[in-house]
Amino acid sequence: MAEALRQALDYVRQLGADHETTLAARANLGNQRGLAGDVTGALLDLEITTDRCLAVLGTDNTVTVATAGMRAYWLDRSGDRAAALAAYERLWPLAVSTLGPEHPTTVSIRHSYSDIRDWTDNPGGAVHAYEEILAANTRNLGPDHPNTTGAAATLGHWRTELNDLADAAE
Repeated sequence: MAEALRQALDYVRQLGADHETTLAARANLGNQRGLAGDVTGALLDLEITTDRCLAVLGTDNTVTVATAGMRAYWLDRSGDRAAALAAYERLWPLAVSTLGPEHPTTVSIRHSYSDIRDWTDNPGGAVHAYEEILAANTRNLGPDHPNTTGAAATLGHWRTELNDLADAAE
């Protein structure tokens, strides 16, 4: 995290506080805080950075979308699932229209959103979503990347759920 802080401060000095690269570094710093266990600090950093990104870069900017995705992720990790779901419901269509459906940030947002959705009444929808996530992650990251293997495991779970429902219906 010290390196992320140093990098963000260097960008502030070199490029200014509201430069796109600086804002991306500030978002990374917030994410690093969360990964280090400071979820509250991560949310504070990402809330401020998301607001600056929206004000300076606009809603249809890659850094804005990625920062908002990180913020939604840490909202979920903080226990505020309802706020995270609401954020993802707004963010995922924006990511698709701004970055495209295959962009790694879009796929990451969809994956995180799908992970916290309640698929209880729609296991077929879950299977479809994770098939698409798995295919995109395989193309973007390769078959052995943790995001790809995680999507494959979750897809396997939902396929089992769907098969169990079909067996129970018979």
